[in-house]
Amino acid sequence: MTASILDEPIIGASQLRRKSRSYAFHARTWFRIVGTLASGKKITLRRRAMNGYSHVALYAYPGVDNQPECYLWRLTNGKVPKTFHEGPHNTKWWLLELIPIEGREEK
Repeated sequence: MTASILDEPIIGASQLRRKSRSYAFHARTWFRIVGTLASGKKITLRRRAMNGYSHVALYAYPGVDNQPECYLWRLTNGKVPKTFHEGPHNTKWWLLELIPIEGREEK
């Protein structure tokens, strides 16, 4: 998965589930994970038919005085490293928190 970099943290995530509208796939469902940012804005994190994700891992890239300069999210089943390296300069990202994905039905 391509990582997404944000300028504000994700504070919550929910998974919307609804029946497919297509007759050919009437027995299947699709999923949409929606993240809520600190400002209240909502962003779509991922869509997929078979969803094994249970958490959003929110990482921070420390800047001056260890204050986060930006945030990065990854979808996970709960098994994540506390730190990982990414990017052209092998930047170290620190795990800020694991945000559980809440499930709810969409009408």
